[in-house]
Amino acid sequence: MFRLQARKAVKDFLSNIHIRSQGGVKNELDLAFTAQNRLFVIECKTANIAAENGKAEAATYKMEALRDLVGGRLAKAMLLSFSSLRDADKKRCSGYGIQIVEANRLANLEPTLLQWISS
Repeated sequence: MFRLQARKAVKDFLSNIHIRSQGGVKNELDLAFTAQNRLFVIECKTANIAAENGKAEAATYKMEALRDLVGGRLAKAMLLSFSSLRDADKKRCSGYGIQIVEANRLANLEPTLLQWISS
């Protein structure tokens, strides 16, 4: 992320952000940054969330809700997973407009982030 900041592609980078909804529900965002006058939020999962029943689904719903809560309709969300996701989880993310970077695609994270920011 620091290389992206140095290239002026990313501004205002924060990690481990604690937020609270109006109803008092606490949540945490792993990463957030601004670029091109938009908020980008990223959830990172190191566990095999495809193998843990409901874990990927919960992460998807969390990202969708938090993206809308903190950034509104113009914010973008991404789910990074060290393991591969099931097709159903990928479809769910796609339906909510959540970008996925999983398993072997993590090696190309920097160009993926640059493309995501510019799209």
